[in-house]
Parts: sequence; structure tokens; C-alpha cells
Amino acid sequence: MTKIAMVLGHDLLIPNEDTRVYREALALIKAGYEVTVFCWSRRLEKYDTKWEVERDGIKVIRIFEDLKGGFFSKVKSFRKALKKLEEKVTEYEPDLIHAHDLEVLDVAVNIKNKTSTKIIFDSHEDWPMMESCLLYTSDAADEGLGVDLGGRR
Repeated sequence: MTKIAMVLGHDLLIPNEDTRVYREALALIKAGYEVTVFCWSRRLEKYDTKWEVERDGIKVIRIFEDLKGGFFSKVKSFRKALKKLEEKVTEYEPDLIHAHDLEVLDVAVNIKNKTSTKIIFDSHEDWPMMESCLLYTSDAADEGLGVDLGGRR
């Protein structure tokens, strides 16, 4: 059976189910694949949350790493979290890795470079559009112009 590892930069189930990922995992299971979701449960209490759960045939493996402290402490914790995800996914020995978030793409690429595992990257965000908006708002700020962000400031 083909093993698929999905990697997320947030929890699949808590506080809200990530319906896009959940439905994809269900469809893959119905098609005969084994699916395990590896997620960084960064806002959950590791002592109150199960590290591994299974729902509807989807196995969920969580890693926990707090992002507390100053900037450099957060960068260090971020790197630790990605390293933990990489170790867990590597142990699983998937045939395919699906990275669902930009921050976890590096995990998939590192594993691919070591094992030749195939990877898929599905960006849920429109990064080119987000960057163009950021550039637009930055340029406007440099010019001292007001920018309408649709009611957001």
C-alpha cells in the first residue's frame, strides 16, 4: 500500500478541522492509500492533547514546540519544530510527502534529497498576490499615501 505523509504547520483537528486537508486525506484513504498527517500543534498544550490520534482512518501525529521568548528564541524553536517534523516523517518512510504549508516545504525537500521520496507542495495561500499587496502597501507607506485594505489596518 502506498504511504502518504501530509505535513502541516498547524494542527489538523484543533481548534478547527482543516477541511481541505481532511477531505483530501479521506479521499486518498477511500482510494486505497495509507495516510498519516504530521502536524505542528504550536498553540496546543502538549500535556492536555494526545500526541497521536486516528479519525476516520486518518492517523494524526503531532509535534509540540512553543514559540515563546524573544525573536531569536522563536527562530530556534521554529527550527526545532521543523527538525522534529522531519524526524517523524522520515521514520514513517512515506512513498510521497505532501507539504501543505510554505513553512513545512523545507521538511519535505530535505527528506526528498536524502531518500528520493516524491513530494507535492500545495500552497493554500496566494503568495505572489500577498507579496504584491505587501509591496503596494510598503510603497504607499514610503510615499505617505493612505492605502485602503478593505477596512483592515
